[in-house]
Amino acid sequence: MEVSSKISINELAVEGSIRSFTEPGEGETDDSRSKSFQRWSSRMKNLMAYAVLIMCFVSVQRSCFSLGIYGSTIFIPYIIFKVFLVMPVVVVEIMLGRYVTGYFIRVYTFCPMGLGLLVCHFIMTFLFIILSFANSIYLLKYLISLFSGVMTWKYCNSSWAKINCYELGDQNSAYQTCLRVHSEEFCKNLTWETSGHQFWKYVVQNTADADSIAYSFMCLLIVIVAVIIGNYKGIRSLEKILLSFFILPAIFSLLLTLVSFLSPGSVTGFMEIWKMDFDLLLKPQIWVTGFEYAVVTQCIGLFPLYFVSSHGLFEDDIFIDALIVLFSDVIFCLVIALPILSIIKTVNSKNPPFEDLTDVYVWISEALTVYPPPNTFWAFIFYLEMTILELGSQMIYCLSIFEATYCIFKERIHLIYIALAFVVIVIPFTAPLILLPTLATFPIEVAIILNVFINLLELELFYGLRKFYDDFHFMMGYHPPFFFTLMLITAAALSLIFVLMKLIFGSTFSYETSIQNGEYISAGIPASVFIIVMAMRLYLGYRNKDVMQIFSYNKEWGPSLPLLKKSRIVFDSKTVTKEFMYRQELSKKPQMKPNDFKDQNIVHLI
Repeated sequence: MEVSSKISINELAVEGSIRSFTEPGEGETDDSRSKSFQRWSSRMKNLMAYAVLIMCFVSVQRSCFSLGIYGSTIFIPYIIFKVFLVMPVVVVEIMLGRYVTGYFIRVYTFCPMGLGLLVCHFIMTFLFIILSFANSIYLLKYLISLFSGVMTWKYCNSSWAKINCYELGDQNSAYQTCLRVHSEEFCKNLTWETSGHQFWKYVVQNTADADSIAYSFMCLLIVIVAVIIGNYKGIRSLEKILLSFFILPAIFSLLLTLVSFLSPGSVTGFMEIWKMDFDLLLKPQIWVTGFEYAVVTQCIGLFPLYFVSSHGLFEDDIFIDALIVLFSDVIFCLVIALPILSIIKTVNSKNPPFEDLTDVYVWISEALTVYPPPNTFWAFIFYLEMTILELGSQMIYCLSIFEATYCIFKERIHLIYIALAFVVIVIPFTAPLILLPTLATFPIEVAIILNVFINLLELELFYGLRKFYDDFHFMMGYHPPFFFTLMLITAAALSLIFVLMKLIFGSTFSYETSIQNGEYISAGIPASVFIIVMAMRLYLGYRNKDVMQIFSYNKEWGPSLPLLKKSRIVFDSKTVTKEFMYRQELSKKPQMKPNDFKDQNIVHLI
């Protein structure tokens, strides 16, 4: 009896979870499937989706951090940790996403910790969309205001400016003005802020007039319409706009970078660009800070990364995808951030009142408004570049949330966990916000440790799948090479070592305590995530009559020493193709055993 090519592999317990590498069955066309779940039409567009996603929300935002006393030297440990700590986790995410079918969130059903990770990623992505939408509103607002040729935030001679306001490039003048009115001790103890910073704080954030509200609702309406149209058309509509979202920002970034080097000060208002001091590499604090840069916001990109990779159907080496992510996250990160880095460079320590300005705003919204380019033309290019990137990756984020929500409500899975998770989010955020705003922030140590914890859960998800579904890597054509296993061991070891170093030596990475700036979201979400994940494990332990499961590794989903297991390596594409052909034939005839295919000359390199 002929077996349909759409039959899943008989070894799989979750029907339809692992992708079947076949064409649509008889009577089924690609158009008959849901448009939201189509595949990328070309490999290049799939890779561009990775690049746009990483360039905007992961790289650029993280690169807008204050350089502190380290200057650009911090990027040496940052890149090292990016390669050896974060990339193994990213490769795991791409692997899991690329080899599921239907809804991408099915990847979370592969191990008990998946429920907790699903809830964590869903909430973090949902809240990040809200935050990025607010950023887009202000970006568009400032972009439109530049057509008048006047940047009102450039000067302190406005009614909203306070005594501690200073204009970029004119710090000493502001300090001398303060001395004419107040004592030297008073002026030195002031927390000095740029004109752009105060414009953001006292004008933008306090604006509640009808025009501003109408403008915000108009932007919100535009985004909603774009998301609805994008979801109706699915991946195909996203493909058409990715080219402009990738190429134009890259061109603008190169242009801004070139101008910032050839004519220092014309883009940034500062006369020096970078400060590179290799002697700082001997200090443990800079390595701890670089570790934090690479880890603290890593979880922001996981959810849509699964989404992007799950819509691809490309059977060649998966490490090409990983290299694209690495290239976008490191190389483009530096290119796009160069003008920003020169803006938020280390403040000259010869000005005593401004020594404490080395730690400034973390989020990209204030990085753009606190330190805007002084030249109207370059400011326009700068805001246009960032607006395009924001809108491009917002579309990917919104599509991922749409698909996940559709799956959750359609199949009625995990609904109670999502509701519980939002309750957990509301309690630590809303109550302190109303009662005592200073309590709404979590220590940065908590955020760092819990982000590392989530990364380790990602590795457990991967190795649980590897043990339970050994054919998972058969479908890919190879087990990850041994150097990848070593990278995973290194990632786990570095995480534990540098969390301890953070507690011992400390670092210059810090969040402001002001609740209105929103950093509590970045530090508070991992804390809430921790509560959610542990609640998931506690529930699973109670259901299995093993409450201690909350503290232990579930051996049913992975070997006792998962990181030390041997890997099978396939070196050439022909062998990979044979592996896929073998697995495809086996899926067509599940009643047959592997020995029946011994004449196919399948090469296994152990």
